[in-house]
Amino acid sequence: MLWEVEPTGSASLGAASRALFVEKVRASNAACQAGDFATAVALYTDALTLDPANHILYSNRLKQGQFAAALQDATRARELCPNWPKAYYRQGVALQCLGRHGEALAAFSSGLGVEPSSRQLLAALVEASLKSPLRTTLEPTFRQLEAMKLDQSPFVLISVRQVVFNRCSPAKPWTIR
Repeated sequence: MLWEVEPTGSASLGAASRALFVEKVRASNAACQAGDFATAVALYTDALTLDPANHILYSNRLKQGQFAAALQDATRARELCPNWPKAYYRQGVALQCLGRHGEALAAFSSGLGVEPSSRQLLAALVEASLKSPLRTTLEPTFRQLEAMKLDQSPFVLISVRQVVFNRCSPAKPWTIR
């Protein structure tokens, strides 16, 4: 939920626009909580017209199944705030839902570069790896890493993923679908 979202351009927003922004965000949160994702997305979009640089608002189309739009939103959120790990997570999930597994793994890995302690990104990296076409190659390796208690190390997981991708497609590892 986006309960704590404040306008990022609050200095340039007048009091009326700021109040409208907060109202739109609160209403969109309520709609999201009620499961009315179409209304929530429409209200988030309205809020973005008031504060288009607000990276946090670019994050909720996934729940509605609008994966291409969610990918655009996540990409924009990364541009606006490259140190926000949730943008990488949402980008990876959208890419995964679009069947772009290699790019999804790259997004999760990049997010772990920003926030190495993110359990959400780590779990997403493992899950996406095991759902990718490289599952048969990666699954035995992940079992070995679990046995050695290395399965929670972002550095190890990203390194293993890169080695496998390079073995499969040395020129363009991100084209794995």
